[in-house]
Amino acid sequence: MPFEALVSGDGVECRAVYEEGGSPAVLFLHGYSFRYTVWLDSGSVEVPSSLGLAWAAPDMPYGRSTTCTSRTGSVEVNVAVALSAARLSGARELVVVGASMGGRYALYIAHAAPVRALVLVAPALGRDEKAWTLARRVRGPVLIIWGTRDRVVRRKEVEELVRIIPGARLVVLDGAGHVIHLERPEEFNSLLKEFLESTLRYQHG
Repeated sequence: MPFEALVSGDGVECRAVYEEGGSPAVLFLHGYSFRYTVWLDSGSVEVPSSLGLAWAAPDMPYGRSTTCTSRTGSVEVNVAVALSAARLSGARELVVVGASMGGRYALYIAHAAPVRALVLVAPALGRDEKAWTLARRVRGPVLIIWGTRDRVVRRKEVEELVRIIPGARLVVLDGAGHVIHLERPEEFNSLLKEFLESTLRYQHG
């Protein structure tokens, strides 16, 4: 049964849900138009639970409908909130699952905390040159998931990410749109479970 708590970063407080368990913990970051509840609605948080892993899903200050005490696009504040949520899990390492704008912040977090792997769901980096630079420095398993009907993130953007991130794997879902985890939850959660299992095998191999 998940718990709820307040997390904070640079004076901004946000709500988060989490569950304790094994390491690595899965940190879920929602997209711009959503809140942390999207990961509950899609059933994605049940995937790490089924594997005995901890997880955390914070509401993020960058969100359009955030319930945080203030809304901000500050990278420093958003990363601080995400890491505050991650600490709730008590795990030593993270796997970060970031959707759309959350994918952009996943790259920042990969260089601010012990991150073992990344799952980038239609990652929206846009013109954030720092995020593109950080992508080139990512090490470890990276899964990128994109749908052919995505009207927010273009195919050439995800293909460029695959090109610059060493060993990144791209899964293209035919007919899926931008919010893959809600549109095709069974397929998405199956891919997530497979990736987490392979990450755990890598960890203990």
